[in-house]
Amino acid sequence: MSNADQPEAQTDEATATSSVQPSGFAQRETRQPDRKTVLLVTSIAAVVTFVLAAVFGGLWWSASADEDVTFVRDREAALLAGEQGVITLNTMDYRNVDKSLDDWDSVATGYLLDDFKQGRENAKKILAEAKAVSSATVREAAVTELDSRAGKASMLVLIDAVNTTEKGGTAKGARRIGVQLTKVDGVWKLNGTAPVPVGAG
Repeated sequence: MSNADQPEAQTDEATATSSVQPSGFAQRETRQPDRKTVLLVTSIAAVVTFVLAAVFGGLWWSASADEDVTFVRDREAALLAGEQGVITLNTMDYRNVDKSLDDWDSVATGYLLDDFKQGRENAKKILAEAKAVSSATVREAAVTELDSRAGKASMLVLIDAVNTTEKGGTAKGARRIGVQLTKVDGVWKLNGTAPVPVGAG
């Protein structure tokens, strides 16, 4: 073979080599997803998003509704306990003084209960000497503050009181009382009281 024929042979060999694909590496065409597939995936994603929003939104609403229900129940329970507690503390009878003072203890807690216990003997003496009898009815009452989680509440109570003593006779009058309450073992009790002028806003 002459030197002039060699380049042409090499060219033919290179061409043949470039046209042969290695085994196992066949060329693949890249397919674009069709319109139906895109719409299906989009629809599924939308449904999942909606379901998640509904579930978590429902959980939030449920928790919020539960808190509202708890608040309303606590407010009503505190209001009732405050009214009854104020009536109890303004009801006494020297003829059955121990029961009157026991009733005071039953509606009180905290510092108020401590004061009642420490002053019990002195209260018995005063009531017996004055031959005091008293009663009260609630005219108006309202819860002014309430913290359900902390178990704390404040309220104002307006009562009509009737007091009778041996020397002083019978006296009637309205009293406005500020009350602090604490929930103890699920029960609202008074832990503080203070007189408020009836004309005060």
